[in-house]
Amino acid sequence: MSLPAVHQHLGVLEQAGIVSCEKRGRERWCRLQSDALAHAEKWIGARRGLWQQRLAALDDFLAQTAPKNAVGSNRSKRHRSRRKDS
Repeated sequence: MSLPAVHQHLGVLEQAGIVSCEKRGRERWCRLQSDALAHAEKWIGARRGLWQQRLAALDDFLAQTAPKNAVGSNRSKRHRSRRKDS
């Protein structure tokens, strides 16, 4: 990755409030802002929960409506057991 690309990425992260940067002589020191990451993590977690619920409901619906001898019916059972573990 080129130096200008790194500066561009740092600029975007700085504008988003994820990092703060300051120049010290010829060097640019950047610090991670954990509060901003905690906010992002909370937002992502809320979306994850929503989509897990929606996909679980879809999985249940498909399991109920799928013919018993359909190809791939074992996939649904395998998927359901993995979902309970996470």
